[in-house]
Amino acid sequence: MTQIPAEGVAAEKQGLHYQVIVQIGIPKYRGSFNTLVFGERKLYRGSLEDGWLELVYHQDLGFRPGESFPLWTLRR
Repeated sequence: MTQIPAEGVAAEKQGLHYQVIVQIGIPKYRGSFNTLVFGERKLYRGSLEDGWLELVYHQDLGFRPGESFPLWTLRR
C-alpha cells in the first residue's frame, strides 16, 4: 500500500451517519475509488470525483476539518 496525502475539509453529522469531505493532495488524482483504503473504521458509503472524496460512516471518527486524513491506495 502507498499512503496518499489527504486533508479533510468538512465533517458533520447527518441523521444517523457522519459525513466527511476529503481533498486528495495529489493534483488530478486518477486512481479508482475501489483501490483506496481508509483505515480501520468501516466505511458505510463513499464516492470520489475530481480529487474529492465524500465519505459516510456509521460512527463519528473524531475527525476535525483541517486535519490530515489517513488514506492509502493499493496501486503503486
